[in-house]
Amino acid sequence: MGIPPNLKNKKIHSLFLLWLGLCALVMIGCTGGGGAVVFAPTPLPPDLSAIAYDHPRGAFRISVPRTWSVYTQDTNTLASASFTPPNQTMPMVTATAAKVTLSSTLLDFINRYQLDLRPDAPRYTEQARQQMDDGSWRLSGLRETAGGLLEQVNTFVLQTGEMIGVLDVVLPSGTEAQSTELEQIVNTFSLNPDAELAPTETTVLIAAAQADLEVRDVSAWWTSNGVFFITGEVLNHSGTALTDITLVTNLYDTAGNTIAQANDHVMGYAILPGEFAPFSLRFDQPTDAVRYTLTLDGGVPLEDPIITEDALTWTFESTRTDEGHLLVNGEVTNTGNRTARNALLTITVFDENGDVIAAGFILLDDTRIDPDQTVPYSIRVPEIGGEPANFFINVQAQQ
Repeated sequence: MGIPPNLKNKKIHSLFLLWLGLCALVMIGCTGGGGAVVFAPTPLPPDLSAIAYDHPRGAFRISVPRTWSVYTQDTNTLASASFTPPNQTMPMVTATAAKVTLSSTLLDFINRYQLDLRPDAPRYTEQARQQMDDGSWRLSGLRETAGGLLEQVNTFVLQTGEMIGVLDVVLPSGTEAQSTELEQIVNTFSLNPDAELAPTETTVLIAAAQADLEVRDVSAWWTSNGVFFITGEVLNHSGTALTDITLVTNLYDTAGNTIAQANDHVMGYAILPGEFAPFSLRFDQPTDAVRYTLTLDGGVPLEDPIITEDALTWTFESTRTDEGHLLVNGEVTNTGNRTARNALLTITVFDENGDVIAAGFILLDDTRIDPDQTVPYSIRVPEIGGEPANFFINVQAQQ
């Protein structure tokens, strides 16, 4: 399943936030005893100054601290970059630009963007909005993280010609210095209407990504026996098949203490470009758990090619058992010219909102499927965190 040059003649928009003032004080002291005073060389502090980032397609420029890491998304219709401070795993600033022809006003576009086009739309709630002096807009809202916590996000939307720019900034809960740092970043965001981007539809903004791998459509639910599940999917936004992807999960009690931890791989041999793989994390009776965190670890390029829907086809037919289990039966056929070994079948179950409410996998009984051979399968999903609306079957095999 897929998911869906130099800056010139640019118009700079100034954006403003209500930030706390900066209060920075650097003190250097030197003391010496009797006799000659010897000044020991003082190591230079690390360079924390901002550096201008130009997107490869010239769509926008923004200045960020040179110690921050960047993830760049570059297609012929979408330009995006996400910036992450040192020792953090999630981006704090994401800039996106695309060339679109608006059928109405910028405000009408903003209304649609907030409801349907935000990549985080299902987890986001707008709280306030304000038009700035330069015609851009600041939108304040709350976004739910994968662990169920809320973070405050300010979104800036601006337009230069046919170029639309969106800047998401996660407001810090830390120091005043960090707040001022973010304010300086926001004020440097500018668009280049002459960038080498092909005109496109506004729906392209949904595909904006913050990293090669992204956790999406997460559900957390309890069974009647007190078992706690976290289910979801990991999307691969890169152009390379990735494998060895691990999810690290921590459960916390009301005091913030870690009461359980689990490491588990996403299902399947690899995630192909633009596709996803499900995961299902199980905890037996963690009665004191009130929140959790999810962290992605790993993800390396696949070295040994796999056989999947380019040479494998499969059928499926689903039923619900008397116990309420989802039972899917079908056949897998090797339509290619290579022998498929150790075929692995995964199932992802979604509710009507598109959230993953169950996932599972099986190794087919036949360890090899020769060309033109067909083998049967049966997979049962006994525990589901809601009412299934649809499901997705995927089959991958080794050569």
